[in-house]
Amino acid sequence: MAIFLACAEGLLTVVQMMQTAPDLDINRAEPTFGTTPLFVACQNGCLPVVLSLMSHSQLDITQTTRNPNPYDLSFRLTPLDIARANDLHYIMKALTEHHAHLREQAKPLIDRQRKA
Repeated sequence: MAIFLACAEGLLTVVQMMQTAPDLDINRAEPTFGTTPLFVACQNGCLPVVLSLMSHSQLDITQTTRNPNPYDLSFRLTPLDIARANDLHYIMKALTEHHAHLREQAKPLIDRQRKA
């Protein structure tokens, strides 16, 4: 989907334009890992895109990935978990201001990744 590419590249104007499309499912997850445009923007540290996505009235900020591999760090993580794993504190701050929460189950996985 084009919005994933726009989020990955930090193309704020393109993301904003796409958000006005009446048929956009802002929470549609890609089939492999279950990530959404918000996950992509959080992982790439693009705060303006994250803020733009969070302004969408239908955004589910608590949506988790659905990768069935329990050894993969993208397994059932939230966008906040992704930001924490990448030490993106400014993204974490923006997400928590919009009432995002870390999944308790994700903390040990993220901490192990940091120590490696």
